[in-house]
Amino acid sequence: ALMYTYFDGSVWSSPQMIKYTSSSTQRTGIAIDSSDNIYLIYVDSSGYVGMEYYNSANNYWYPEQIMDFTLGEDCQYLSIDFDQNEDLHISAVCTDPNTGDDNLMYIKGE
Repeated sequence: ALMYTYFDGSVWSSPQMIKYTSSSTQRTGIAIDSSDNIYLIYVDSSGYVGMEYYNSANNYWYPEQIMDFTLGEDCQYLSIDFDQNEDLHISAVCTDPNTGDDNLMYIKGE
């Protein structure tokens, strides 16, 4: 399961399940926009790359598939950040299982 907890300055919140998955989550990245919305990217052991988006106004997590490498590429070095215009940038290095080549994957959101 993918869990979320936060520190309010004095104590940690109770863990909240964001997503149940039968695969283990192996790599993660996190970014927070200027409205305190949280963006969490992750890779599970099946090679699925996903993103969960937390809307701070209604306290709800929304799933979003941003990349789906069904060939089982090994993705690592996940990065997620916002630029000065609040555009979201996501990158990962993924190894093609057929060739062994490393590929840089990049997505820019708006």
